[in-house]
Amino acid sequence: MSGDPSADFPITFEPTPNPRSRKVVLDQPLRIGDPIAYQQATGAFEGGPMIEELLDTPHITDLYLRDNVLTITQDGSGSWYLLEDIINGIIRTGIGAHDPAYAPPAVTAKSSAKPRTDINSSPQLDVIREILDSTITPYIQSHGGAVDLVAFDTETHRLTIAYEGACGTCPSSLGMTLAAIQNMLRDQYDPQLVVHVSE
Repeated sequence: MSGDPSADFPITFEPTPNPRSRKVVLDQPLRIGDPIAYQQATGAFEGGPMIEELLDTPHITDLYLRDNVLTITQDGSGSWYLLEDIINGIIRTGIGAHDPAYAPPAVTAKSSAKPRTDINSSPQLDVIREILDSTITPYIQSHGGAVDLVAFDTETHRLTIAYEGACGTCPSSLGMTLAAIQNMLRDQYDPQLVVHVSE
């Protein structure tokens, strides 16, 4: 697909620790407000023509938009060399009609277009979020991902989280990253805390 010659702006593709994901960085906003995630399996959920076309691209399974960064995840059988060319064309021709401030209607927890504000809030989760935001969150975001806090059970000390973006299919998320989150929160919040990844 060839891009619109008038859509002349830099688009940078960056690798992430997850070989199935790439960060696409623009010099203009892709998302204003809370980050938002889309899944090929559940559709663009009225996210606009650019989002629809990206999700209709063979091999692309997930999109995660935050500020001027789009994290794209594929199924592992696509060639990044070919996909980057296709993605570049879709963004260049579609960015003009893209609404970075799009606010999705109320959706279910398993739906696409899930903004972080839909995640549960409680005094415990607010403290945990503050700890993570000042420590590990910037590192995770720099790799094109995010950790959403779903629930904390004070009786069992179980924290349920959900990965977004590049973290969603990254093997290291269930290993090193999960251990780092648990160890940090045990040290700074609750020595008995156990982190569980939402399915």
